[in-house]
Amino acid sequence: TVALGTACSLGTVATSAATQRRTWGAPVAPAAILVWVALPSVWDFSSSGLETPLLWLWIAATAGALMVRAVGEVPLEPWRPWWLCVLIGLGPLIRPDAGVFSACFLVALVVVSRRSWRGAARAVAVALAVPFAYEVFRAGYFGILVPNTALAKEAGGAELTDGVAYLQDLLSFAATWAAILVAASLAFVVLRTGEVPRRLRTVWLACWMGAAVHAAWVVRVGGDFMHARLLLPDVLLCLLPVAAIPIGVVRRVPARLGSALLAILLLWAIVVASTQRFPARSPFSASIVDERRAYVAATGSAHPVDLDDYRHHIGSKWGERARQRASRGDHVVLLAGRFDEPAGTIPAADGTAIAIGSIGVPGVVAGPGVTVIDRIGLADPFAARMDPIPGGRVGHDKWMTTPWIEARFGTTTGTAGPDDDAELARAALDCPPLRALTDAVSAPLTPRRFLQNLVDSPELTRLRIPSDPGEAVRALC
Repeated sequence: TVALGTACSLGTVATSAATQRRTWGAPVAPAAILVWVALPSVWDFSSSGLETPLLWLWIAATAGALMVRAVGEVPLEPWRPWWLCVLIGLGPLIRPDAGVFSACFLVALVVVSRRSWRGAARAVAVALAVPFAYEVFRAGYFGILVPNTALAKEAGGAELTDGVAYLQDLLSFAATWAAILVAASLAFVVLRTGEVPRRLRTVWLACWMGAAVHAAWVVRVGGDFMHARLLLPDVLLCLLPVAAIPIGVVRRVPARLGSALLAILLLWAIVVASTQRFPARSPFSASIVDERRAYVAATGSAHPVDLDDYRHHIGSKWGERARQRASRGDHVVLLAGRFDEPAGTIPAADGTAIAIGSIGVPGVVAGPGVTVIDRIGLADPFAARMDPIPGGRVGHDKWMTTPWIEARFGTTTGTAGPDDDAELARAALDCPPLRALTDAVSAPLTPRRFLQNLVDSPELTRLRIPSDPGEAVRALC
């Protein structure tokens, strides 16, 4: 993941340069891309192991291909070449919210192509073919219309206060707002030269509209707890139209304004790349952190990558404990505590399990012989549907309490009273909506089950489970 992420990040810069060269038909010099390569957050997420660099590469390749197409002498049919339509449609398969970018790119494709309703319809059909096929698979296999993380993070909710703080956090760091403003001024200067064809201006507008709409959504849902992560694609889209430009174009501007703007961008990039580093916590919100620095502190390693680097991480210790219990054949659920819940154990119905809030490191260490239960719901269909914790961390504000874990994975002793929370949770699991969810995610996958999941997926996507077992019984039974 480190190698692939780095390759995608380098490919993003190389692709933007190559497509600008083809767009202008002349040698180009770095311009707004200087802002991108100087941002420390870009370097951090380049090797983070997340999907972020792949999304950057897709944005650069798709926008670049559209720019090259826009300067062609003869407009093509919207669906030709077919691979460009397929490329545009891949956005939501990388990240679901990248569907915003795909939609803007698709509109731009139709506008810069030969006017044909039939051709436009065919282009849309080709672009949607792969995402639609995967959506059918998702609904039939998982019984859900959106990724499980969309429920766990309540991606349709509204947390404007947190979102505004997240935007401020990005723009204020190292005066990033000023760099973006200078890049926008450079774009205006280039437009004033009259060297930008109408169809190319359409693609530029699609990039900026995609960035604006997506950034508005990120702000609305509350942003993220990782500095800049969700807004970096929008920064890239803002910069791409003038990522690199021919020197001859800016020289046509009176008083060498274009050259001055390029000089400012270069100076800003040098200063930021050489001196700036995001603090451990944001000055705008205590929940926004430098995630890389957090893992450096948690592991004691300056560059935590492989399992040996994580041997002192608390998650590694939990995973090792679970692996040892599994090797002894213990039937137990290890409970990693959070908030006011202490760590502990409960008897398990079958084998060894670990219930924890961050499953990556302990899951790898524990190995395939241990059931890993994600208490914050990113990988658990029940926890993902539970009520958020008021005031919790953005994107990680759900927590499956011990009674639910005991009801789902523990033994049924018959000694608990009818008012016991675990017993109430078992009763809730027997309610029709939760029985349907259990069958959708755990019953043997037969053609009949697949079709039933397709039918049930809209209702299961809307399903929410009260965190309190007694309330869940009253609401669902």
